[in-house]
Parts: sequence; C-alpha cells; structure tokens
Amino acid sequence: MKSRNLLLCTAASATVFFASSAQARFLQTDPAGYADDMNMYTYVQDDPMDKMDPDGRTVVLATPQEREIYNKTIGYMSKSSTFTKEFKQLQASPKVYEMKVDRNTNDTHYDDKNRTITYNPTDALRLPNRSLQSPAMGFGHEVDHAKRDDENHGQFKKDTVTPTEGEIKFINGVETATVNFSDSPDELKAMSAEGKMARELGEPQRSNHSEGVHEKVDDPTKHCTGTSTNHCY
Repeated sequence: MKSRNLLLCTAASATVFFASSAQARFLQTDPAGYADDMNMYTYVQDDPMDKMDPDGRTVVLATPQEREIYNKTIGYMSKSSTFTKEFKQLQASPKVYEMKVDRNTNDTHYDDKNRTITYNPTDALRLPNRSLQSPAMGFGHEVDHAKRDDENHGQFKKDTVTPTEGEIKFINGVETATVNFSDSPDELKAMSAEGKMARELGEPQRSNHSEGVHEKVDDPTKHCTGTSTNHCY
C-alpha cells in the first residue's frame, strides 16, 4: 500500500495492522496490547520520526544510520546460535524491547524498568591478552540479560543482587571462569552466555565481567586476537 500517512505493520500471526505516521497512532488497537503503553492506539511511543515497529510488537530505532548499525550488529551476532535463540525469544515476546544507540556511553547496558538496551556501537573492549572484543558482543551480553528478564522477571531481579560472601563457582551446574567477587549471579549467567557467543563467533573471551579496557572503534563488529606482546587491530 502506497500512502504517506500509513505504515503497514505485520505481526507474527500475519495479521495486518495500520498505523498513521502523521498522528503517531495505530488506526487499530496495538497488537502488543498494554505491554508498552496503557493507550492501545499509541504507535512507537509517539516518536515516528526516530522509531519504527516492523512486526507490530517490537520497537526498533528507525533513523537510517541507526537502522544500518542495528542490521549490521544483528546480522553479525546471528552467526552465533546462542544469540539467535535468545534474540528470537525477545522477538516472540508480547513485551516491547527497545535498542537505543548512544555513542557517548561507556556502558552498554540493559534497563529492566523500560526494557531498553542502550548500545554504543563504537565501544570495544581491549583485553589483558591484547585481544579486542567487538561492541556487538557487548550487545549480545545485554540481550542475554533481557532474555532472562523476559523469562522470569522475579528471578532476574533476585539474580542482580551481588553476593556478599563466598565465591560462586557454578551456574546451572556449569563451572564458570575466574569469578570477580563483585559479579552478581545475573552477571555470571550473562558472562556464561557471552562466552558461548564469543566461541561461536571466534572472538576473544573475558574471564570476568570487569575485565577489559574500553577502546573506540569504527565498526560494531570489529574484533581480533592479540598476543602477550602485540596488540591486534
């Protein structure tokens, strides 16, 4: 359908929904229901200039540059079966998850209050062995947080509490790498998922959540394996 005033959104059920870009509202009730707003006619959180809703349920950023970053990041990370499984779970959720691109933050993170992943596509991590882990891997790490929040919010909140004593060595029966005492069960689980993604993508792996120095790069998928004496680029 060709119209400046209508955006065609198709949900997983193949039902067609119509939204008015001029009014920033659905012309039918939002297929996501009350998941993202108590007003069931609100479309992309009243911000059609910067956001889009490709399947009637999930808000993603819509400026051309951010769409390019989004597509490149997802395309790269989807080569990991671990990431693909978790990301598909979020896509199938009736809840709304948003990716916010922020090149000024040194902290790609997930906020469970508004179900938003704030992502810096230029923020890589230089590891002690001189290897470089990609910004996209940081996004994958946060997708794991969101996925577990989606599964069980109560358990997710419990897991975010940092242990005050003792060393956690196993997560779901799987031995972890070296554990930093400041790592919460939530971060240990995310690190376990990150490790699987890194192995599947051939990226270097961190031994704990606090490891690595932030380094600016020009490509969200840039990574390399260094040596004890030489940086890689």
